[in-house]
Amino acid sequence: MAGAYGKSRVEELFSRRVRILYRSCETGTLVVMIAVFVYIVVFSSVTVMKHYAFLTTGWDLGIYMQVLWSTLHGRPFYYSYELNKIPSGNFFGLHFVPILFLILPLYMLFPCAETLLVIQTVAIGAGAVPLYFLAKEVLESRTSAVVVSVIYLLYPPLHGLNWFDFHPEAFIPLFIILMAYFFEMRKFRWMYVSMVLALSTIEFTALIVAAIGVSFLLKGLRKGKDWVHGIVVAVASAIWFLLSVKVSNILAGDVGARTFAARLWDQWGSTPLEIVVNVITHPVDAFLFMITPWYKVIYPIMLLLPLLFVPLFAPIEFIPALAWIIPALLSRADPHSEIPGMSVYLSIYMQYTGFVTGQIFVAFVYGLRNLKRLQVPRPTDLMIRTLKKILLVSLICAIILSPLGFASGKENLEFPVITERHKYLNDVLALIPGNASVLSQNDLLPHLSNRFEVYGPNLPPGLVPEYILVDVKSRWFVRPPIFYDTVPARMNDTLYRYLRDYPYGLLASVDGIMLFKLGYRGELIKYVPFVQVYDHRSISLQSGYIASDETSESGKVLVHGVGSSSHGFFTLFVSALPPGTYEVRLRLKINGLLSPMDKVMVLALEAENLMSTTLLKEIYGADVAKGIWMSLTMIFRTSTVAFNVKVYISWIRSDIEVRLDTILIRQASPNVLNGAEITHPALKGEASFLFVKSIEGYFAIPWGVVWLESPDILLLGECWREWC
Repeated sequence: MAGAYGKSRVEELFSRRVRILYRSCETGTLVVMIAVFVYIVVFSSVTVMKHYAFLTTGWDLGIYMQVLWSTLHGRPFYYSYELNKIPSGNFFGLHFVPILFLILPLYMLFPCAETLLVIQTVAIGAGAVPLYFLAKEVLESRTSAVVVSVIYLLYPPLHGLNWFDFHPEAFIPLFIILMAYFFEMRKFRWMYVSMVLALSTIEFTALIVAAIGVSFLLKGLRKGKDWVHGIVVAVASAIWFLLSVKVSNILAGDVGARTFAARLWDQWGSTPLEIVVNVITHPVDAFLFMITPWYKVIYPIMLLLPLLFVPLFAPIEFIPALAWIIPALLSRADPHSEIPGMSVYLSIYMQYTGFVTGQIFVAFVYGLRNLKRLQVPRPTDLMIRTLKKILLVSLICAIILSPLGFASGKENLEFPVITERHKYLNDVLALIPGNASVLSQNDLLPHLSNRFEVYGPNLPPGLVPEYILVDVKSRWFVRPPIFYDTVPARMNDTLYRYLRDYPYGLLASVDGIMLFKLGYRGELIKYVPFVQVYDHRSISLQSGYIASDETSESGKVLVHGVGSSSHGFFTLFVSALPPGTYEVRLRLKINGLLSPMDKVMVLALEAENLMSTTLLKEIYGADVAKGIWMSLTMIFRTSTVAFNVKVYISWIRSDIEVRLDTILIRQASPNVLNGAEITHPALKGEASFLFVKSIEGYFAIPWGVVWLESPDILLLGECWREWC
């Protein structure tokens, strides 16, 4: 009796009405609104901070920024990111997203990334409000409805949707929950409004809404009424899907269908209809594909575990969730996935969870009702106890899986921290005129997208932007921004090609952030030296093992033990280095018997500019201090960007132990040649030199490929024949 009494007191509390300004509302509604407000404040703050920390990307935040900005400036829905795929540049040629019309007025008032990130968070959090009213109606309990709404706000896949940039998929849960609520309340006019809003998010949503129509039909037939609305929803959605695909094909020049097929379903067919037919006619093959490899089933488990699989107790309402789960499991593996066999659609940290979250929570509410009906004589008490358990499990799942929980820190889930380097990036960005054309990498593109001409590394041949901006310390310098290209474009390869083919000069070099301007011949206007320390996490071990070492700076060291191969120890790859004079300092400890004349190892450094070069340094017993940490240094100089720099051991004694702690690469000065004056080669006997006049004065460059280190500062080779 005490438990029932306590429950009734809570229910009574949530049913009270309170006055806010000129309106009154139930306490339960107020609690949900406060929870939604907290969610919006927290996720808006964090996602905006992510943008300030350069953790947002061009694909897709930058794309939507440019699409909206260009629409407001006279070129409707134009974007330049994927002209190689959509030559028309019309975003509707890729995705049919009429909901952007509703966002335009706000973006006109506040044309910045923060606007989209906050709008997205509001849309996601607001889904808890209609979910509360749906749960209150279906479960006949305000207490249960409040708990359901809180569980929604704790749902990790929802956090993953909110975390990754901006996407129209974020609006889908809100509109789908509204559809379910208005159907339950028999407010069909508002149900159709919600349906149109859901359809306007992105073309694939039509298939989900069609599945919702099927569930409405089945529910209506079971009740003996309202089933006709299910038919209308399903048929209207199918027509919408066909029309949206047709519009996209027309605007893309018939590229749209091929783009759809390329989205990891092409093993089932070349068109949406062909894909569906092949899956239906080959059910065994489809089922085996969905469970191979076995860990693909983790995806539906991660979707349902926070809700203790209760949505499965509402099979009719769960049908629309299958409209996404099945296609996701049928998609082929992402070629760049770190997990073999996994598709990008099977991640709870991408925008695609928007395709399923709304349906799962609608099924969750009806699943709770079905469980309640199965329990007698006191079903309400059991439902409250069940919800308490689910709330606890949801909280644990949120702590473990949410980007705000223990999942934070993983790649793409880094918690934003503003550093001095971000100030450097903003300072360099300020050097680019607002109307200039720019080529840049994925993490810098959102900060450049309010302009007509901004390009990623996949820009079409022949386009020559006025500026190129890169950050060689960012993973996006070597990582393709989109996964489904046949030949993925990487910024390092694109930069190499453009510096080779066009006369770009270096305008700013700031700790690996490089800004190039077409035809620039002056001095650097901003310079901060490149400095980077590498340890066991970024140095590749070739022979030996990794061991803990409390005396080291990094805590763990690479060890080349006695008996290990003499043909290698480690290799450090650096994608690119700005022009300059560098010291490469290795922190080593050597244990073993050595005489001063014994050859210990040969350090090697390779790089590619316009011609590959190798720098070697032989280390003898006289150069080392045995049994203590010591530094070995190599000096090199490059007057243009050095690509694919490799530091390694080409030979090492096998009868001694060598421990490597860290490798420091530090830029001493910026030896930049912007339009340097180069005279003809002076041939004297067998020697060949180029005399170069740069902004730093005259110096001679030996014509060769492989050099031993000497006291002189050496220039890593470039193809000077291009100049002569």
